[in-house]
Amino acid sequence: MDSSSTGLVASIAVTLASPLLTTIGLIFYETWTGSAVALNLVKCTWGSSLFLLVIAAMYLTAEPPDMPNADVASWLLLSSILGIVVGDVMWLRSLQMLGTRRVMLLGTLQPLFAMVAGSLLLGQPITATPYTSLGVVVTCAGLALSALGKPTSAKETYVVSAQHSVTVEEMPHAGSADHHAILTVGAASAHASWRHLIVGALLAAGNVAFDVAGAVITRYHGQQLSTWTINLVRFGSASVITAAGMACARCYSSLREEPQPKWALIPALSPRGWATIFLGASMITFTAPALLNFSLFYISLGAWTALSSLGPVYAVLVLCALRGEVTPPAGLAGAALAAVGATIVSLSVQRSA
Repeated sequence: MDSSSTGLVASIAVTLASPLLTTIGLIFYETWTGSAVALNLVKCTWGSSLFLLVIAAMYLTAEPPDMPNADVASWLLLSSILGIVVGDVMWLRSLQMLGTRRVMLLGTLQPLFAMVAGSLLLGQPITATPYTSLGVVVTCAGLALSALGKPTSAKETYVVSAQHSVTVEEMPHAGSADHHAILTVGAASAHASWRHLIVGALLAAGNVAFDVAGAVITRYHGQQLSTWTINLVRFGSASVITAAGMACARCYSSLREEPQPKWALIPALSPRGWATIFLGASMITFTAPALLNFSLFYISLGAWTALSSLGPVYAVLVLCALRGEVTPPAGLAGAALAAVGATIVSLSVQRSA
């Protein structure tokens, strides 16, 4: 096997491993008692610090990685704003307006959207790899069936993708719009107005578009950079933006002599609680994106997105093994179908190399 084939196989393997790490890492986030905005700040700061340490070690012990010039750094900053900051705010707001199941169903279209975007913007023709395209479609169908087969309970953690997860608690009214990772939100009303549903669908679609746009920008402008550098810029900038937003909110409340907004406060956790949070963040905001941004440059955008969206499939296995949760037949069928689609994608990508 030559070096290019080895790199391709490694890319497929690490892309498949990323959503598994995310699924396991989410378990450690259950000790978090603060807002999703505060968690986003903590995990982005922790992740970017680890990426900085890796780069510093490379300067001391190996060949230093290439650093982006001002133009590339500005594009990666835009990628961070679209994919990590704005897109996730839209995603969480859509969860409040539509409910998790509808948002998950809309999210299953992301691999298809990524496949089209890769064809139009990155020159990755769909017809050149018909079996890969078929695998992406089968994966999307399996994820959709898995979402439809998800049981409704008082409180559940949904692993939507390697990028998104949410803890949903059924309650009459939604809380305030917080940002990314774990969030307690209300279920969408069954009697929501059409306008409400349309706005929620547009927000969910906007998140899909922004996520894919962030990946396109990263792939196009980050080709000469290492995964460590790319993630340092993206998560570091997201950390700074989130911290600035929280600081502005607290200053505004202080000037108006109002109580500090709870979403802008870092909670007090025990040392054990912080240890579990940092362990989860090491998986979700360091290891998983390091793997994904390595493989992003080896396989097509559609295939990459499909393989990295298998969180619901892994969740069936992980939650059954750790908590004894039983998935309904429709959910199991969807997970199996998504796994078949992922297998088709993986074999097709290797064959077309």
